[in-house]
Amino acid sequence: MKLLLIIYLMLCVTCADARHRIHRRKEPPKPLHTSLSWKQIAAGGAAAGTVVAAYKISSGIENGLEKAAERDPRGFLNGWAYLPHLLMLVGSFALYKWYQNLNRRKEEK
Repeated sequence: MKLLLIIYLMLCVTCADARHRIHRRKEPPKPLHTSLSWKQIAAGGAAAGTVVAAYKISSGIENGLEKAAERDPRGFLNGWAYLPHLLMLVGSFALYKWYQNLNRRKEEK
């Protein structure tokens, strides 16, 4: 579960960063210390905190699922084992639609 979470986060970062890599800048890039504002640094810290919290929550969910599987293996296999994957799929679809809508708004302006 943790490995899937890390792979999912890496894919999201790669997809979000790909748009900036495709379009070349017309002016030379600014030095890092002048191109970042405090808001961008705070957003990076919040994103890091979100990843750490998701990692800790996933370990708690993993422990809970293991205990449920030990207590009642037959009941556990009746569909609950696929719930994290289903939630990840639904979340990926929601992020894709949000990103698509965001690009549509930028094209309209």
